[in-house]
Amino acid sequence: MLLNPENGMSPSGPHRPEGRRPPSGPSGSGLGFPAAPELILRPHVETAALAIWAPRSAARLQEQQEAFPTDRIDGYRLQVGADGRVRLEDAEQGAVRDLGAPVPMSRALVMTGTIVLAREREGPVWWRGDVATGRWERLGEIPEPPAEDWIFQSWAWDRSEWIGLAIGSVLGQPAHLPSWRILARSGTSLQSFPPLPIARIPGDGEAVCELFPWGTSSRWMLWRPVEIQKPGSKPLWQFGALIDGTSGRVMSLAELGIQDPPAESVAVRFGPSLSLSPDGRWLAVGFRDLGPDGTLREGRSLYLLDGERPGWMRRWEGRRWIAWEPSGGGLALYHVQRGQLEWLRLPPDPSAEPVALMDAAPTGPIAFLAHGLVTVSRANPAALSLWDRAGRQQGEWDLSAVVERIYGLLGEGERVWIGAFERVASGTPCRFALLELPLAGSFTDTP
Repeated sequence: MLLNPENGMSPSGPHRPEGRRPPSGPSGSGLGFPAAPELILRPHVETAALAIWAPRSAARLQEQQEAFPTDRIDGYRLQVGADGRVRLEDAEQGAVRDLGAPVPMSRALVMTGTIVLAREREGPVWWRGDVATGRWERLGEIPEPPAEDWIFQSWAWDRSEWIGLAIGSVLGQPAHLPSWRILARSGTSLQSFPPLPIARIPGDGEAVCELFPWGTSSRWMLWRPVEIQKPGSKPLWQFGALIDGTSGRVMSLAELGIQDPPAESVAVRFGPSLSLSPDGRWLAVGFRDLGPDGTLREGRSLYLLDGERPGWMRRWEGRRWIAWEPSGGGLALYHVQRGQLEWLRLPPDPSAEPVALMDAAPTGPIAFLAHGLVTVSRANPAALSLWDRAGRQQGEWDLSAVVERIYGLLGEGERVWIGAFERVASGTPCRFALLELPLAGSFTDTP
């Protein structure tokens, strides 16, 4: 996982330095590399991390497209022709099936199974069609806000429903537009909900509000810094908000059993940071304190909630969330007072506590692999430590003969990509190195 992916440049051309031996595991461990890591070197540039970040972003995009194939039904592609007709096409076989849309459409997408959504060409009116029966239902109009209003709309879906939210502007005003819900079930009507009391935090200029389903019920997480407004109280600033999909309202954390109060300044309250696991099951909620100097301090408390088991919750004091294992199999935590990186395997046992990764750098990058994780060493910024899923150290490798400092890690199956500053002679321009580190066979069996 690369924790600081702001900069990027693609390197090219592998280079293996002469006379350098590949690093190996601890003496007697039998965990040496199957092959020497490949170094890819570039002269110093301002952007050097895209080589690690880009493939990860592409993989996530591909996973989302495969999970929600909004243009495919049984191998056929959903298309809207120039004439506004909605069709299913198989380009290889030359097969075309007209779905009999009642009016010309401007776009169409697959909700789930055989259910299709389409928008009229002449206005913001939406229809739901069932490919299996050929039936179309007019749902109604979903107005689009004028561009000059700086309203941010976010549409998202899971296997059973679509939901659309309108979020207020960066000027601190709510959207004053309704939210919408469409079920992927014939015969159900378009649902409209009152406007959300949510605006963007001033200074947050991002145009996208990402929305993800949490757990197995109709609860959604808005993944964005937000300002929640309530009459008679100070604005509440926090990262993320939970939306009840059945009512379209903002859920309070008290409804989930969380009683920690927000930190409070003269003008604003500071709520928690919410983070959803990549598989959509686990929700981490972290609270902060306000120091005497007015700055926010991370790590007052951390809650972990299970979206598949309503009411299940764990709380730890003095911790904050760091990173999720991509498949949802674990969570990296940071113990603030101890300055210690920790690991919690998911789902946890009833009495399980986070395991301290004693040799791991508390603020360094993390790479998740098929059978464990890799961290930078606490004592040496050019060394790596390998851990299994139980949090047991499986090996350590010192790369200081090759690089000065490791700044990025990306796990890919049973290999890790390493972004680092190459070790060069004093006075020589800085150079970036990209190393490929195969780790197949480096893990013992983990119970």
